[in-house]
Amino acid sequence: MAIDTGRGPGDNGLGMEVSEYFNFFEPPGFDESILVAAFAGWPDAAEVATTAARFLVRYWSARRFAAIDPEHFYVFTVVRPVVRQVGPFRREVQWPANDFYFARRALPGQDVVILVGTEPNLHWRAFAEAVLHVVRVCNVRFVLTLGGLLADVPHTGPVRLTGSANSPQLLERLESVGIRRSRYEGPTGIHSVLHEALTRNRIPAASIWGNVPHYLATASNPKVVHGILSAVRTFLGAELDLWELELAARRFVRQVDEAIAQNPDIAAYVRALEEKEGIGTQPPAEEPPGELPSKEALLRDLEEFLRSLQQRRREDEPPES
Repeated sequence: MAIDTGRGPGDNGLGMEVSEYFNFFEPPGFDESILVAAFAGWPDAAEVATTAARFLVRYWSARRFAAIDPEHFYVFTVVRPVVRQVGPFRREVQWPANDFYFARRALPGQDVVILVGTEPNLHWRAFAEAVLHVVRVCNVRFVLTLGGLLADVPHTGPVRLTGSANSPQLLERLESVGIRRSRYEGPTGIHSVLHEALTRNRIPAASIWGNVPHYLATASNPKVVHGILSAVRTFLGAELDLWELELAARRFVRQVDEAIAQNPDIAAYVRALEEKEGIGTQPPAEEPPGELPSKEALLRDLEEFLRSLQQRRREDEPPES
């Protein structure tokens, strides 16, 4: 199989037309729209980005209209399909998904496309071309990607959001809603490849990343999801009712507080993070806190708590949530 060299719009390296990347495509015929995208995997710490995107799908009653065929973009021994029981004598294989949804007039005077995806293993530039195909067909005029990263932040303070954009005007808009400009350099994900392709095609794009406390890496985090969606609401001028997420975030923080209070080492580390961020009455520390005391033990303790927390949340929430 040829390698994608990026030498021209028709040279995708797969010997395929872009339309062949899709196993389902029924374009809704937008006049003008924006795209909101999130990808599971490495750029989705605690699944905060894809959870936020799925919230928008449900909130706006968005309808699925396209799906990228996973066969060309995944190593299935790395991102494994899962099997589900769908009847007494039938099981169904569910593949890594990249589903596109549309919502009519979700924003004032604009339609919205939502991509809930999975970061691919292979052919990232070709994958970006597949997304660009949807952008062109759906007359997308702006793209907002969502992500989640692990950071040295406490769960007790305001949600830290970082972001980037491909124009000074968009950077100013991000900063105006409390999103810090990201200056990260290093190993990257599909977001950067997609943004590079969007910039090359002169399509405005921005990204919002929720910073997840690294000591809560394995828990779904409604507080960070709420923070991301609050920023999306302000940035896009959307009407989003987030009160259920706010309640879930308060409950989550309360339960984490109760668990951490039982471990003095973890409690001390969280206090150090709070001082670093200037939370509470303590002034910010000049130096970042040191390594976690007995980091492996800390994570083992929290793993058991997080499993019980997830189970409790599932039992407490009504089925329709």
